[in-house]
Amino acid sequence: MPFEDEWLARQGELDAAFSEDFILEPQAPPDLPSRPGRGDVNARAVSSSARPALPFTGTFVDAGATLHAHGRRMADSASHGIAAERPMIDVPEAALPQRPQVGDIIRRLKTGAIFTVQAYLPEAPVRAWIYLAEGERRQDQPR
Repeated sequence: MPFEDEWLARQGELDAAFSEDFILEPQAPPDLPSRPGRGDVNARAVSSSARPALPFTGTFVDAGATLHAHGRRMADSASHGIAAERPMIDVPEAALPQRPQVGDIIRRLKTGAIFTVQAYLPEAPVRAWIYLAEGERRQDQPR
């Protein structure tokens, strides 16, 4: 059996061993007061009422940083990478009934970390990668 066929056949086992829970919180520009139904592209995005929050499972991949900004005797885990690969989620496409859009928020339930979707790339016939950027919850967003 070719490697790619074997890899696809084993994806369920890998997901069962390494997957964790996430919540996708779709974002959208708020409506203009003078024109309901039309988003204000200059405003900060808010939770989308058209697309509900969606729980899903996927494998979180953070390859690690190549350079950290920290002071003397600080562990790498206590600082953020300044020259690092972007974290991503490897997810079966069937786990997401709707594709995440750039700017949507993903919350990692295991740690409570919040990320912003940077890109969604189909990787194989049944898999996709969601590239993330570290984000912070703004005061106008509910918990």
